[in-house]
Amino acid sequence: MGYHIDYGNVKYEPFGNLAIVRQAGESFVENGNLATLQVNSASMNTSFSTLGVRAVSTFKVDGTNWTSQDTLGWRHAFGDTLPTSEMTLSGSSPFNVTGLPVTINAAILELALAAPVARNGTLSVAYTGLVGSGMRNNALRANFGWKF
Repeated sequence: MGYHIDYGNVKYEPFGNLAIVRQAGESFVENGNLATLQVNSASMNTSFSTLGVRAVSTFKVDGTNWTSQDTLGWRHAFGDTLPTSEMTLSGSSPFNVTGLPVTINAAILELALAAPVARNGTLSVAYTGLVGSGMRNNALRANFGWKF
């Protein structure tokens, strides 16, 4: 869901979205002698809501048209946020193994620049960041595209 707002040479788009993620793993038993591991099936149902704004602008640098595409948002996770599996070693009581928790609240930042290269090419560079309590995820990517 989004709505475009033009302000000068910048186009803003406030947005909201909802993603529902279901992860499931089947049970299995290792082949072993003394300490055979049995893992019970497990599933996780996590939902993510995101609210934010995107901005797209074009500008010239030395006669070349550049495009900037930026996003600032807030992501909220709810539902199952702590992955847990129940396991048993042969002859022992069941125990739980937990994974890393899903960050409940996180800021989203995306900054991207693109410029034409030659007649049919485009070069773009983008940064994506996700920052929350005790969690940081950063990515930098470059892309070259050619239309023919």
